[in-house]
Amino acid sequence: FESRNHAVYLIQRMIRRVRGLQRFLRMHDTQRIGGPLADINMDECRFLRFQVVPRVREDKRDFWKASIVLQKIWRAVTHVRWWSRLRTTAVRLQASARVIPAQKCFQVMRRAVV
Repeated sequence: FESRNHAVYLIQRMIRRVRGLQRFLRMHDTQRIGGPLADINMDECRFLRFQVVPRVREDKRDFWKASIVLQKIWRAVTHVRWWSRLRTTAVRLQASARVIPAQKCFQVMRRAVV
């Protein structure tokens, strides 16, 4: 009697584990980003006994990697804008510094002619 119950318990445990995994994957597939599993912290796979399914882990890590790529691009864009503004400001300052003595020389020559 006990050996029969023991076999039933093993089978029920395996069925519950499979159904739990299927439920977990359905929850993940319904909304991969910002869904019910959004607060699970995903680090690299450490091959522990109990761990998150690798597909879920890689989906979340790919989302993080994509956001990092976008942040790098945006930071580069803002840096290029800042550098361009700095360069145009420097060119304007140099132009005004060069034009003032030339204008003074021109004004002196113009007054002498007129």
